[in-house]
Amino acid sequence: MEPQPSKEEILFNWFLADSREVVNSLTAASEQAAQVLASINAASSELAAGVDSAKAEQIAAHRDLMAVLQEVSVQNRQALGALDAKANRLLARTQQRTIWIASLTAILGGMLGGGFAAWLIHNWPR
Repeated sequence: MEPQPSKEEILFNWFLADSREVVNSLTAASEQAAQVLASINAASSELAAGVDSAKAEQIAAHRDLMAVLQEVSVQNRQALGALDAKANRLLARTQQRTIWIASLTAILGGMLGGGFAAWLIHNWPR
């Protein structure tokens, strides 16, 4: 039969067993932390690439929008210029027609008034 281990040997073995468990736990935790760090780095680089891509798309969309706004601005200026010219032509035509109508009315009124005055003078009792 084997001799019984001493209390010191039992405590020493127990301490070594606990130490091995702690070392194994720390080793596993260290490996998990390394995996998490690697996944964080990968996600970070993917996120940075996504942000750069989104920024480039936003800049391109902004440039396209500015080009469209400038084109619309030019078209609006041209349309307003054409509308102004058309309004001026219409106003000039309306003024000419009004002058002609007023002239004809004045001539007609003058002729009628003159004719009536001549008739009155001719038919006035003497």
